[in-house]
Amino acid sequence: TIEGIGSIDAAGFPFNAAPPAVRIEGVWADGQPLTPGDEVRIPPRTTRVRLAFTVVELLYPEIVRFRFRVEGLDADWVELGSQRFVDWTAPGPGRYRILVEARNEDGVWSAEPAVASLLVDPAWWQTTSFRALALLSLLLAGFLAYRWRVGSIERRHAGRVRAMEEQRQAVMNVTRAFGGF
Repeated sequence: TIEGIGSIDAAGFPFNAAPPAVRIEGVWADGQPLTPGDEVRIPPRTTRVRLAFTVVELLYPEIVRFRFRVEGLDADWVELGSQRFVDWTAPGPGRYRILVEARNEDGVWSAEPAVASLLVDPAWWQTTSFRALALLSLLLAGFLAYRWRVGSIERRHAGRVRAMEEQRQAVMNVTRAFGGF
């Protein structure tokens, strides 16, 4: 320094060993707030889900870092930095659990992650009843096409048999007319 050599005792700085507790603030589906609860229902055809969260950190709130993970989808945590929300698109209907953790200024991660349980409702074409009805319709269409094809073959066969019978009758008439050649 200007006045001479100085020293800093790092052990003299307080270490914050208290893990931060993350709290889910809200869930939005395509910009519309959803009713909070144990399990938040996401409407069908939602393209973007926003999950907002925070942590109470009085000393250094700007240094707090966040990460999230979707159970069963993400193999590892996704770092968010200081961002206090995550935008997410569900891969399809079903139940999802999003885990959020925070790290304080001294690198201590949350003891327990905050959990948001989401139930993404299926659109009408994603329901089991619609898929069963579509399969039944496909089978019925296949059966009707088969019956139409068999009917067409039977009509063609009957026409050929009729033509052969008419030809045989014509030959018989000619044979009788000429005296049994």
